[in-house]
Amino acid sequence: MQQNQTMLEPDWGFDIGVTPQFELHAVEVRDNQLYITGVSHSSIKLKGRFSKISQFMSHVAIEPTEGNKLATINLKVTSISAYHTQLNRLNSGMQARLACTGDFDTVLETLQTRAWQFNEATRQWQPSTSNTEKLVLSK
Repeated sequence: MQQNQTMLEPDWGFDIGVTPQFELHAVEVRDNQLYITGVSHSSIKLKGRFSKISQFMSHVAIEPTEGNKLATINLKVTSISAYHTQLNRLNSGMQARLACTGDFDTVLETLQTRAWQFNEATRQWQPSTSNTEKLVLSK
């Protein structure tokens, strides 16, 4: 039996030591789950958790230590969908849809206080056209 040496390529898309962050673009409640469409600002793994929702101004770069903490939440990622594919994790800068479980009533209350509007046609919460802030989930 011959042993072959296999070189492993580093995964440059994986953020080590960076707080998972996901910018909200649309939010929908369906089948007792919270579906969030948005953009990842760092790596997010399946079964990962989010513990706070923060507000950033639209022109400000999103940093883990910055932002105005709006609420403490408890969400667990149960599914990640991007480009019509189910994924185990997201890299930074990817658009995706997360399915989350947990106590999402706090998220919906925060959206209401931040002037997000519920669209009856799409059954989604979306930012109003006059809203110039970013809402971000993070750990």
